[in-house]
Amino acid sequence: MNAESPIRVAGTAVVLRDGRAGLESLLLRRPASGSFAGAWVFPGGRVDPGDTAEGMGEADAARNAAVRETAEEAGIRIGDLTLFSRWVPPEETPVKFRTWFFLARDLGDRVRSNPGRSRRPPG
Repeated sequence: MNAESPIRVAGTAVVLRDGRAGLESLLLRRPASGSFAGAWVFPGGRVDPGDTAEGMGEADAARNAAVRETAEEAGIRIGDLTLFSRWVPPEETPVKFRTWFFLARDLGDRVRSNPGRSRRPPG
């Protein structure tokens, strides 16, 4: 990694719930413009200053970001977050996010997507 392209940290929630036909996960569609335009993604985003505290590790800050971003993007609360994976992008990637993925339990709230995003229906 060089000084021109620092790596940022992000947290992503793989939100799971029991559905009629089995396990379901929440995907949100990115806006038609901007990064990853039109892609279906798990809720999440970069770690902001409010996600960290003195002495807190990177994974805990990413967990806080995943919870906050899920609330912002989908309007739902999540619980029982369990570290699932950490992804580090290849060196040649122009915008770098070291992303921590957490499995999370849907707490039963109704999804209310932000404007510009839509929810992928289960099934």
